[in-house]
Amino acid sequence: MKERTVERADFHLKIVQEISDIVNKATGLNTIMKRIVSKIGRSLNLDVVSVYIWDSEKNELVLRANRGLKINPEKDSITLKPEEGLTGLVFEKHRPIIEMPASHHPRYRYFPEIGEEEYESYIGVPIILNNKSIGVLVGQTKERRSLTPAEETLFEIISARLAGLLEVADTLDRLKTPSIVKHETRTYQGKGVSSGIAIGNAFLFRGLFRQLRDEKIDTLSPDIELERLDKAISDVEDELHTLIETISSDEILSQAEVDIFRAHLLILKSTVLKKTITDILVKNKFSAEHAVIEGIETIAEQFESLEDPYLRERAMDFRDIGERILHDLLKSKNGGTSFAEPEKGAILIAHDIGPSIISMLNNKKVSAIVTELGSETSHATIIAKSMGIPAVVGIDGISSIARSGEKLIVDGKTGFVFSNPDDSLIAEYESNFRKLENIKEIIESENDLLDDNELNGITITANIGFPIDIEIAKQNNIKDVGLFRTEFAFTQFEKWPGVRDQLKIYKKVAQSFDGYITVRTLDIGADKLLPYIDFPQEENPLLGLRAIRFSMEYLDLFKDQLKSILLASKKGYKFRILLPMISNLWEVETAREIVEQIGKEIGIAPSDLPEIGIMMEVPAILYQLDDYKDLVDFISIGTNDLIQYILAVDRNSNKVGHLYSGFHPSVIRMLNHVSESTRYFGKEISICGELAGTPSGALALISLGFKFLSVSPSRAPVLRYLCRRLDNGLLGDVKKRILNEKKTLEIQRFIIDTLEGISPSLIEIE
Repeated sequence: MKERTVERADFHLKIVQEISDIVNKATGLNTIMKRIVSKIGRSLNLDVVSVYIWDSEKNELVLRANRGLKINPEKDSITLKPEEGLTGLVFEKHRPIIEMPASHHPRYRYFPEIGEEEYESYIGVPIILNNKSIGVLVGQTKERRSLTPAEETLFEIISARLAGLLEVADTLDRLKTPSIVKHETRTYQGKGVSSGIAIGNAFLFRGLFRQLRDEKIDTLSPDIELERLDKAISDVEDELHTLIETISSDEILSQAEVDIFRAHLLILKSTVLKKTITDILVKNKFSAEHAVIEGIETIAEQFESLEDPYLRERAMDFRDIGERILHDLLKSKNGGTSFAEPEKGAILIAHDIGPSIISMLNNKKVSAIVTELGSETSHATIIAKSMGIPAVVGIDGISSIARSGEKLIVDGKTGFVFSNPDDSLIAEYESNFRKLENIKEIIESENDLLDDNELNGITITANIGFPIDIEIAKQNNIKDVGLFRTEFAFTQFEKWPGVRDQLKIYKKVAQSFDGYITVRTLDIGADKLLPYIDFPQEENPLLGLRAIRFSMEYLDLFKDQLKSILLASKKGYKFRILLPMISNLWEVETAREIVEQIGKEIGIAPSDLPEIGIMMEVPAILYQLDDYKDLVDFISIGTNDLIQYILAVDRNSNKVGHLYSGFHPSVIRMLNHVSESTRYFGKEISICGELAGTPSGALALISLGFKFLSVSPSRAPVLRYLCRRLDNGLLGDVKKRILNEKKTLEIQRFIIDTLEGISPSLIEIE
């Protein structure tokens, strides 16, 4: 018994992961559904698992996949009307149903010819897409046993995965013979890190290192090869100079991001790089290509052996430069034709990529990026986001599975990638893309006519980190910055930026806004590291030296940042100071003392000092709110971390990330407690986490009494569109309902139903 308990401790999480693998490795929708029902049945000891899909032409639910019934759905037709059986009831009500014994329920219907009367325990969960039922996932057992809440949750997670798979099937005749199978369309799901849709041909950027390392490259003579190498290095230097000038003049990226390529230029000019490659070429009489591969790998492997994580990551920079040199060598050998250049609109598929892909992105050659490795904070992802290019990361083996030149659809929002799609699927995505663009145009045209007085007392401010954020904020007439993430600006410096460097950053931002700028002091540590700071190795860095704790540990650096903010404020700009991850009164008291001391030193009257606020991210602060009221001028709730800590869930985890939700009843009730507790403080309280940036999250927050939402600038139009359609009666109903619900999914469903009643467009653009 003890062994069984240990074995089952995380088996639901394993099932979710294994189903993701099925989605990514199986070919065709039918095959995927068959394998999923088989997996669920075996893992949960269910005698029957079935998937019913809605046929809008026949107005019937059709059995499309099953395990355990005496029937083959591809040959025998089992259909249900919405008013028939428990499954029809699940479909009708958009709600899960668990019954034991199932045969006692008045809506129970069985099919004697397939032996369904034998099954006594029943669970049915709707497959919901855009707030509409498109099918039902069913589980049954012969024995009368209770199905656990955990099994219900698992079914709901799987049904959500199925909804994603079926999202593209509205225009496909999926209920007849599966063209998706005949056409050999394959479906993969990774993590969407840059939103948008792209359709194009796969360009396999396996890297010339991987392609050429095992190939025999003829050597002409050492002298000729050295000459080719010198020319290639010189050509790449010129390319980098041109690239830096172009992206600097176009202001596509910040100066700090441009410095990535300046650093590459310095590496390229270093004597170490050229000497290492040259020595290998002369000693072994290698071709220039072979020498570059061996030389770069020698240097890269040395960096990878170091303990410092920043230095280990520099190995990628050397390989990135090596790729550039190899491309140039092969161009010269092939008469100016690149060995591997994407066609315009291609989708870049790679194991991993470095910043050099900017040249492909900048001339619009690449329309999307799909990689096996990578994260939301990698250089390539940051650049893709800044340029509005869809990106999906984390699809295992995609660079080996994908075929060069095959057609792909990439959905950077959901993380889905479809290979070899048929015309119907392409038409569906193109249609959906146009539909979304039309909705955005309508919403944005209304946004242009609005002012903040028409938003029912709600103020929308901007979260900014990159120059593109500032440009979008200006386009959307956002006057105030509710959150300036300074760590993004600090990340790209090669050493700690002095007061003058920081002052330039703050002045440049302030010149773009008429209102106030809320500067969050450095929020680093855990997954956000600076290359020039030696962070300690910690068992749990998310609970370690980060944010205000780092600032308290390195007071001199903290004083530099505060001084630069105060100097910018002295020049007449409207700054506020926001302290992240506060959990102790003394942290705020220390910051206040430093601000007052620096203000006195540089000649700012106490009454003219910037306001000081705190970020509520640590649950401990909830029980001391009253103690902070005389210390702070405003409060900003960082829902990203606060939810993570309250639920004890790493939101970036592939294993437990699905448990992270801003609609968890505990989160909703906690936020209501904060709203009510601070109502009488006379202080501004805002929300700056991602929850505020979606229509569903904003509706919940506004109903709880929050009036200030700081969001990604691109989300401002849709939130203004929502705010204009709210009234106190509706908000009161929403608040009452979400505070009384006991399950996350019930709160989410109610919010989505309410949004659809306000405007269906809000569901489409959620």
